[in-house]
Amino acid sequence: MGLEDVLTAIIRHPFESLMTGVLVYVLIQAYAIFRPQTEGRWGALMDQNLAAALTSIELLGVIGTVGLLVLVGSYVLDDSGF
Repeated sequence: MGLEDVLTAIIRHPFESLMTGVLVYVLIQAYAIFRPQTEGRWGALMDQNLAAALTSIELLGVIGTVGLLVLVGSYVLDDSGF
């Protein structure tokens, strides 16, 4: 799957495409890496909140992937007659 296919899937079905979630996740990670570092007490609090938010997004991604695999696996097993 090339970049053109990924962008086509996102544009045609933005709320049904798994690639949309991947793109949002990559953009959030890029922002976290390249943003200017803040200083002081409030900066440390913002960094802590950003780390917690990124951890939550990663956990949701893992849960969603496992759920998708279970859903697809149960559909395949039901369809194959096992």
